[in-house]
Amino acid sequence: MNAPFETRILPLSSAWFRKKTEEFLLRHGLRLDDVPEIMLGLYDCEDHLVGCAGLDINVIKYVAISEELRGMNATSTLLSPLVAEAHKAGYDNIFLFTKPENENVFRGLGFHTVGSTPKALMMETDAHGIDRYCHTISALAEGRPDPVGVVVINANPLTKGHLHLLRHAADNCATLVVIPLAENILNTFRESDRIAMIQRALDDIPNAIIAPPGPYAISSATFPSYFIKRKDEAAEIQMRLELDIFCRKLAPALRATVRFVGSENTDLLTRQYNEIMKETLPKYGISLDEIDRLTDEDGRPYSASAVRKNIREDRLRRALSISAPQAVPAVLAEGAAHALKRELELTPKPGLVDLQGNDSHPDMNVDIMRRSIDAIRPYFRKMADVTYFETQPKAAQLTEIGRDAEEDMMRASGGINTHRGALFSLGITVASAARIIAKRAALNEENLRLEIAVIAEALPASKGITTDSNGRRAISEYHIKGAHACACEAYPLLFDSWLPKYRSMRENADPNADIKLLLLIISQLDDTNVYHRAGREGAEFAHNEAAALLEYFSEEGVIEMKKRFAEKNISCGGAADMFALTIFIFSLLNTTAAGPVLASLA
Repeated sequence: MNAPFETRILPLSSAWFRKKTEEFLLRHGLRLDDVPEIMLGLYDCEDHLVGCAGLDINVIKYVAISEELRGMNATSTLLSPLVAEAHKAGYDNIFLFTKPENENVFRGLGFHTVGSTPKALMMETDAHGIDRYCHTISALAEGRPDPVGVVVINANPLTKGHLHLLRHAADNCATLVVIPLAENILNTFRESDRIAMIQRALDDIPNAIIAPPGPYAISSATFPSYFIKRKDEAAEIQMRLELDIFCRKLAPALRATVRFVGSENTDLLTRQYNEIMKETLPKYGISLDEIDRLTDEDGRPYSASAVRKNIREDRLRRALSISAPQAVPAVLAEGAAHALKRELELTPKPGLVDLQGNDSHPDMNVDIMRRSIDAIRPYFRKMADVTYFETQPKAAQLTEIGRDAEEDMMRASGGINTHRGALFSLGITVASAARIIAKRAALNEENLRLEIAVIAEALPASKGITTDSNGRRAISEYHIKGAHACACEAYPLLFDSWLPKYRSMRENADPNADIKLLLLIISQLDDTNVYHRAGREGAEFAHNEAAALLEYFSEEGVIEMKKRFAEKNISCGGAADMFALTIFIFSLLNTTAAGPVLASLA
């Protein structure tokens, strides 16, 4: 390509760049349905956008080149850095979905066709990718008895409904192969968590085996429909493409003669997929076994989408009652991460990073905080694993996990202490809730307080799960209680003051319940962060300001308080941790639409 052309990253968070990109794609018959992780643009010497291509994880999408550049290596110029970026992230095989008429163009760039329909192709850079995967799964089924059945499952997360399907399938074939969907950007639960849930469920099903997650079971998340003219066609094309690969490649490799699915009465797309399978599978000698979905006593199906919805809506108790027992630690961890996100996104708020800025925290921003939450989320699950799956969990295990989590947090944040306190308080509480459920005890306030105190007292008094030297200095100098002491007492202010007040505000549908909860915490908590930054005088100022604003609340008052806290360099990091912890415990104990007794989970 000639030098006048330049490749640049298109910042689609900018409304201007997004509009220009959408217009360019539209001129080439494409839609911008979502924002990829990376979007590259190709510019000519007059600074006109003449090409673009995007990347999500290891899927290339939104490839469009102006007519006058075709044959000038423009597509390769755009795709090469995206392929390199995916390789750098650890992906050896890169995928692309396109129209059949573009097959030869992408073949010339090193892509190989995996599956096809009259309106879409799936291609990959590894010439032997699909064959290698088929060889791997074939070896799993080798020597096992026929008939072989298959369940393709996302488990985002694993639910009681999934367990019902797996047990039915195992009872109706000699060998059951479970194929999990690979990682995709829309999944809430990570691939490693989903695989662990499924594997634990299959431990009790001797004739079932789990296949490695493969990209060849295409989900709606991995299939980009931007090149399909009519959106209502996209889902059907994706389904037929997935079935083409399954029937021609995966099923023969496994000797599979039956595929098991659950029925669907509410989701139109899933019901459509089942109907297409009924039409397609028999052509390849494969039968479809569709079973009625498991429902609760109110007739609601046990669905993963319901679990995720309940977590988002602070009904973690309900989410747990839908989840499979094997998913409990991961669901608790997701509830903890959700509480941290709630704190971060609460805007405006005084003395803390929010979506409007960082005020007293020049070294932090929203992106750093989000990376930090993502870094520590897996460790909440590991802490819950210890107390849930092990009959005699040890405090030393939690301490070690906490230290590993802190190291990952510091790497993700560039050496900034973003969530050390939250890691301690939420980590103990996640482990406590998991332990209560494992013991088949009632998940109520009394048992939760008792378990928090027991676990906290077993941890080293000087460090807890993590270290906090600034906090320890403030404790010593000002004779206040720190994180470990508050945990050993099972957070009396939280359970006796903050939680009842917040519950009341939520019951009365107070639109300002979250910010008022934070103000209440600031007004009552001896926050080591505030003492460290602003001394006793600053702490008393924060207490009084928050109490006064609570009494005469206004949104304008919050904004003014935010400014005054920034001027005095007041950081309410401890209050932020306790806000997230209160939200988490509220969600955990929230009996609204609670479903079955949680003791039945373990």
